[in-house]
Amino acid sequence: MIYELKKSEYHRLKPILLSGFQFPEIYAVVNLVNSGWIVADDPVNPTSAFVWAEGLKGFFLIGCENNISFLEDLNHFIDHELNERLQRDVNGVEVAGMHQGWDDVIKQSYHCRNVKQSIQLIYKWDDHQAVEAI
Repeated sequence: MIYELKKSEYHRLKPILLSGFQFPEIYAVVNLVNSGWIVADDPVNPTSAFVWAEGLKGFFLIGCENNISFLEDLNHFIDHELNERLQRDVNGVEVAGMHQGWDDVIKQSYHCRNVKQSIQLIYKWDDHQAVEAI
């Protein structure tokens, strides 16, 4: 089952935020700096979550990518609740996985949704010079 977390429960995601790329957008939602909402597999001890970042108009999958019940429930959530939540016709959404393990899961679990993959280049800066693309 998927549960929408109350804003007062967002802090419970902090342990799973350490398991992948540190997207500042996720931290901003979890720390109530930016608007968004979160659904998770468990309201008390979440291990997987789907984070909507309002300012970015995109989603993040965080935590355990092998959580089969979460993935199945997320499919149901997408089919029956997402359109209403976004309050517009949804033909597509942008989703980023917090770590590389999510890439294959997204392709396999959502293949019937005509998933298209793209690459985002993120650069680390050191003394004003690009030193590495992640």
